[in-house]
Amino acid sequence: MKGGVIYGPLLILMLLSASITLHAQTDTVHAEKRLIHELTTQPKFPGNVNEYLARKIRYPGVARENSVVGKVYVRFLIDENGNVTDAYLPYTRRLGAGLEDEALRVVKTMPAWQPATYKGKAVRVVYTLPVHFRLE
Repeated sequence: MKGGVIYGPLLILMLLSASITLHAQTDTVHAEKRLIHELTTQPKFPGNVNEYLARKIRYPGVARENSVVGKVYVRFLIDENGNVTDAYLPYTRRLGAGLEDEALRVVKTMPAWQPATYKGKAVRVVYTLPVHFRLE
């Protein structure tokens, strides 16, 4: 039983070391694809994103009838030209009643954003947008 206690932490340490090594190799070999954590400027929606969502969202009938409310997170890529692509739902908890589908639909039809920059150059970024569903 003592051997299991010793080998467990050793195995975890080995796994962590391997992932750190792989990350370092990826940065060295593919420097142009490394993740940038500090942007010079953040991406910017043309106008007020909350007003845009309020105008474009059509509350699903099933959700309205069942008084389903809450927040849906949509994650997407804003490319170097500001285009919104690759939208998806990153979290497993779902509200249901069509709210996730509606949030994805509206995000996929967004106009181009002003792209993020890093050292004066436009860069691709992943952006997570909370979409609030409320009944009034």
